[in-house]
Amino acid sequence: MRLLDQPFLQSRDQLSTGLALPSSQTAVLLSGKNPCLEQLVELISFFGIPWQTVAMDAIAGAMILERGQYRVLGYAPDVAQALHVAIKANSALPPWMKEASSVYVFGFDYSDPCLTLLRFLTGDAEATIRNTNRQSGVISVTADLPEICGPMSGMDVRVDLSRSDFLFDITHEGHAFRKILTTVDGQLFVRTTCQGVPVYLCASSRTVDLRSRTDKHFDVRKHFCSAVPIAMYLRLAFQEMCWKSPETNACLIIDDPPLKPRYGFLNFREMSKLMDEQNFTTTIAFIPWNWRRTNRHVVDLFRRRPDRFSLAVHGCDHTESEFGTRSAGLLNRSARIASQRMNALAERSCLPYDRVMVFPQGVFSPETGRTLKLNGFAAAVNTEVAPWNNDGNETTIGDLWGVAIMKYGAFPIFTRRYLSAGIENFAFDAILGKPCLIAAHHDVFKGHGRELADCVARLNSLHWNLCWRPLGGALNRSFKLRIEGDGTAAIRMFSESVVVENSSVAPWEVLVVKQESDPECIDAVTVNQNAIDFDCSNRYLQFRLRLLPKQQAWIRVSYVSNQEGVIESQRGAIAYKAKTRLRRYLSEFRDNYISQSDFLRTTAVRVRRLRS
Repeated sequence: MRLLDQPFLQSRDQLSTGLALPSSQTAVLLSGKNPCLEQLVELISFFGIPWQTVAMDAIAGAMILERGQYRVLGYAPDVAQALHVAIKANSALPPWMKEASSVYVFGFDYSDPCLTLLRFLTGDAEATIRNTNRQSGVISVTADLPEICGPMSGMDVRVDLSRSDFLFDITHEGHAFRKILTTVDGQLFVRTTCQGVPVYLCASSRTVDLRSRTDKHFDVRKHFCSAVPIAMYLRLAFQEMCWKSPETNACLIIDDPPLKPRYGFLNFREMSKLMDEQNFTTTIAFIPWNWRRTNRHVVDLFRRRPDRFSLAVHGCDHTESEFGTRSAGLLNRSARIASQRMNALAERSCLPYDRVMVFPQGVFSPETGRTLKLNGFAAAVNTEVAPWNNDGNETTIGDLWGVAIMKYGAFPIFTRRYLSAGIENFAFDAILGKPCLIAAHHDVFKGHGRELADCVARLNSLHWNLCWRPLGGALNRSFKLRIEGDGTAAIRMFSESVVVENSSVAPWEVLVVKQESDPECIDAVTVNQNAIDFDCSNRYLQFRLRLLPKQQAWIRVSYVSNQEGVIESQRGAIAYKAKTRLRRYLSEFRDNYISQSDFLRTTAVRVRRLRS
């Protein structure tokens, strides 16, 4: 089978040498002196765009097969070399560029060829290139081009800069010239038209490397120049064929509260009113240890408002690093006890829950994903992106750009952010197709939730298709979709279940692909509870179905556990239970009393400092 995330045309090591330019909607990469060619290939492949590289000595003689069916991406010194004759004679563009649907040029520097190229493409004889000479600065995103900037439209973002980040100083602004990303010192990313060809110019010479290992969230403020212009361009130029998410699903996830009327600054009835006023949803990451400690009035509120409230699973006992162990037996024990307790809660209260794990303190090990998958969990949501203590970390920036991290047991770990990460990070996540998952604790409702309300209002005002859902529903609808050349709707599935709807007026032939590391454990694939045939090879599960217009399909992959009999007992059970109980009560005392008093909170901080 051809894996859907593989380049269609050729591998990155196969360079064209005199081949005709491709006749499909393809990215054509000039392969001259470009130091970022590998990074650019990774980016293009991430979006699922077919690509082909063309050597500099072949581009001039390349034959054009179909006008407007390819886009050219080139490093500024290479483009300057390729256009040398046209620039020198101030003549027409060569056919390979004239027939392109659009051109993206990046990596300008102080050199005369780059400066001459800039002036030729913009028609501004006074245009210059300058270094930012700043370590940080504010970049303004135009509000006039939402088709390019998406949810980042109109934002002012304070970003980190480096010496390799250059700016344009273009003063001649014709009707075809548009500023996209600008600072007080000049322009970072602009669009112009040269002899009828749309040309996008990015001054920065950096390109983000999706292959880089990381143990931190991707922060667009630190990588703005190397990530935002190219992502915006690829999303626009290949919008008909790149992977995209039909909608951006959102949910606020609050850790720890038991189902009691008040917990710290959180008042459930007050929160219910705030959700209706501001239009958002909340999932409580519920500690299974608390399954007996519920208030019937709060339970009734949850049952009455399933459109606003839901429960997810927050660890098991919520002890330190309980899911950070690499012992399969201990992981299996914690996962099973958590499920048993949540099932008991659901049975006694008639309150369902989402089989989604939120790791306490964000701690997990590389083995945790597989254990959760084989214990019936659909996904995990986490604030940390790498295993505990970086032990066995395989997370890359490319994983963080994806809808979910799939490196650990091919089990989806969706990332979430605190509001302190900034609205710009949630907006850039949406450009990449990620859901908007917000991490919080009870203190987000300090001051009756005014700060939260302001942030939610900002999110709701952005230029995107934002859909607030309870967490399970948000993850079920977080997948990637594109229409293949033969009309097939290709879907990349992440969570163990997805809900897909054919919104078109024609039937869909659907191909669903999901990364899989345990084919022998797949029990069944069902569509609307009916089992269907599937195939699993090359670490990918795939199957086909047909959807009529407006038809909805609930797709689920279920597993059979192969871990029977490997539950490892918890040593020192009596002491462990006593310590767990004490931890829970002290945590609640802290949140219900100490956090409410400035004096007690300050005293607690001083005591902690003295002890350390």
